[in-house]
Amino acid sequence: MENKKDFKILYVGEGKKKMEYNPIYLYSQKLNFIRPFDKEYMEINEKNLEEIKELIPAYLWKKTIYTINPEHGDQIVDVDDYNLETESIKIGDIKLIRPTQKCDVLITEYNFVLSVFPADCQSAAIYDYKKKIKALVHSGWRGCLKEIIPKTILEFLLRGSKIENIRVILGPMLLKEHFEIKGDHINDFREYIKGLKSEKKIISYNIAKDCYNINLLEIILHQLKNIGIRKQNINLSLVEDTYSAVDKYQNLKYRSYRRDKDDFRNICLFI
Repeated sequence: MENKKDFKILYVGEGKKKMEYNPIYLYSQKLNFIRPFDKEYMEINEKNLEEIKELIPAYLWKKTIYTINPEHGDQIVDVDDYNLETESIKIGDIKLIRPTQKCDVLITEYNFVLSVFPADCQSAAIYDYKKKIKALVHSGWRGCLKEIIPKTILEFLLRGSKIENIRVILGPMLLKEHFEIKGDHINDFREYIKGLKSEKKIISYNIAKDCYNINLLEIILHQLKNIGIRKQNINLSLVEDTYSAVDKYQNLKYRSYRRDKDDFRNICLFI
């Protein structure tokens, strides 16, 4: 059984009342999911889920969870849509539901539990505590260049949110030191960041490996600033490198596809 210190949880809300918006990032090497919609891995997923439930406060836990069906794009799905086509699977007593269409953002005004199972991508939790809107974003480098996070914030504004009421919580992700890229894709980044004052901070050439290191976090922060999100409304307390972050015992915290090249995934719940 994992110790409660073996996972990271952040409560986000306004005032001293029990928090309404709770992004939970689990960073255990043992408690994770493997292809949750693949029945071949049902037994291990059920076992891990039971242990996860013991770690999360009971008042937060719900038995229906919506999850992103990612494709590294910029599609936003409203899980409140009555006509939304979905598929589901039972893992223990939990019903996991995902849209049949590919998407990298889930948004709701009914406070459904949202989830994503990332490897190295950014999982951004966004909410408006006044309009009671929340969204979970899965952003890899392709989604970043497609401005998936700003597009999600624009969806909030279309629903009546005021920019000053929108909060953004950024989670663990692959940071610059370990995000290496070669080939033609570097031109995509050069074109995107052309003219930015922080261009040198975003791209640097790695002579030893003959590749480029990219600072996706810096791009995301630029996007948030550009769309009008206030600095004090961006929570960076969970940002650390999925590839190299270790706990106090020097054990690796996260699963990382770049490092491990396997199907294990981290768990992010937005409750």
